Amino acid sequence: MTSHNKQARVLLWGVPRSVSTSFANCMTYVQDSVVWFEPYFAADWFGRDGNTTQFLMNYNKTKKNVAYPLDANIQTGDNIYEAAQHDFTWVKKKLEEEQPGKKVIFVKDMIQGIAGHYDALPDGYRHAFVIRHPLKVFASLRNLNDKVHQLSGHAGRLADLTPHLVPPGYFYKEMYDLVEYLKNTIEPYPIIIDADDLLSNPYQMMHSYCDSLDIPFDESLLTWPAGNDAMLRRWICPKELIVNGYSMSHEATFKTTGFGKPAPIPDRSELPDDVLEVADASMLYYDKLFEQRLQPVSG
Repeated sequence: MTSHNKQARVLLWGVPRSVSTSFANCMTYVQDSVVWFEPYFAADWFGRDGNTTQFLMNYNKTKKNVAYPLDANIQTGDNIYEAAQHDFTWVKKKLEEEQPGKKVIFVKDMIQGIAGHYDALPDGYRHAFVIRHPLKVFASLRNLNDKVHQLSGHAGRLADLTPHLVPPGYFYKEMYDLVEYLKNTIEPYPIIIDADDLLSNPYQMMHSYCDSLDIPFDESLLTWPAGNDAMLRRWICPKELIVNGYSMSHEATFKTTGFGKPAPIPDRSELPDDVLEVADASMLYYDKLFEQRLQPVSG
């Protein structure tokens, strides 16, 4: 392990509905830290090589519970940038820039954003992953999609949604593939956290996580102010993703002040067929990742 005097650079890759945004909230309050919010996902979806014109047209047309483009009443800092003006090469270059005086550079991103773009992975970073039982992930994702489909124009079965929302490997294969790639190249022991382990024991899990990645840990990191101030004024965040900060996808997260308790695994008999389809297809990869997950420190 390197000294805490050195700068820690960490990329956290998540599947949807896996408390990864709460992770970003937590890292926001590490002293002398910088937090990037989903730059690869934004580059893949909204960037110069992306193709979401119809999606944005639908959002702009409805204007329900969203704020894209940024409304004049929303106060943000110079931390907001336009993903539409950039690409993967720009993200890699920005993440590799010198950050004098900072102890931690933390990047929270979605696993589908980097699939097929491993050449854009930044040098000098450790990689970590957050997973969650597929039945929980896809039941939650289905509920979210049912709520917002009139805005996004992407209603329907989960397996049939655009790859920007649900990739061909249903997130877990994409995550497993990146873990294996990293193990064979630059990251022999990627850090994998199961969300329910974290929610069940946040102190020990965050202590283990920070210790493994040379991030200074303090118990105060386990609580944070409610609201979206971090996204609007502190995180380096794509303008286009502010829409998610004001819509249902992060609504519950921005009401929290810490890691909550895990919910039970949903009853299969109460879930729709499309949730069972993608969850069952994901279990093999989830189980392989789960076997490699980080264990909490003792004491």
